[in-house]
Amino acid sequence: EVIGEVEFNFIVSGNIKNLDLNLKLNSDLTTSAFKINYLNLVKKKNIISSITAEMIYQKGKLISFKDIMLKIEKNNYEANLIKLNYKTSKNILFKNIKTPKLDLKQILISKKDQNLYVYMLGQKIDFSTFKNNLQKRNNNKNINFDITANKIILDPKISLVGNLKGLVNKSFFNATAFGQMWLAETSLLDSGKFKIYLDDKISKLDGFGLVGGAETKISMKKKVNEFPQMIFDTTDGGKLLKALGFTKNIKSGEMK
Repeated sequence: EVIGEVEFNFIVSGNIKNLDLNLKLNSDLTTSAFKINYLNLVKKKNIISSITAEMIYQKGKLISFKDIMLKIEKNNYEANLIKLNYKTSKNILFKNIKTPKLDLKQILISKKDQNLYVYMLGQKIDFSTFKNNLQKRNNNKNINFDITANKIILDPKISLVGNLKGLVNKSFFNATAFGQMWLAETSLLDSGKFKIYLDDKISKLDGFGLVGGAETKISMKKKVNEFPQMIFDTTDGGKLLKALGFTKNIKSGEMK
């Protein structure tokens, strides 16, 4: 939804008889206001902005968008391709999406039996924002996701390199992660498997993997209005303490 006066310029080419058309558009959006919830983006009036895009029609039916470029001041929001009805009428394919919080090669969204399935592949995604918006808008429908990226931001201070797979709906978030987990600038687990659960009362993470080469179990738990608890159980406490930056003077030893 765009609020305010907006003028779009269109260039149309193709076959009018068959309604196979390419429609290129551009507009100055400076005097308008709009909101895109899934990008956590709110654009107010009188902020310099513009959009260019191409729309492809076959037999009068919109099948895809190409080369979308939305500029808002110094920030760019780009998508190389959005393909509607990809393979079936229940699929949408996005390619090469870049925003300040996303750098993804591909997103595939499909629908089956009232459930949504989201597959993502790329460099970076701020999944905390994405998850919060899904929970606000999905009306208790289950959304199954499978994400592989070099940086998956789960929280302002927790991120993952690897794969995140699970389910989110309005009341909870449940996922399994494989890869390397970071707490701020510190590697919490160099490689491992984590189970993550969040609802409106509690947040939990249980993992097993390597910290500084030592096999380590990690358990994190936080209840609403309480301080978080973190428990480590490792076969080599020296490597764990060194990896977490506490001390280099302990060389080995089991530790809990």
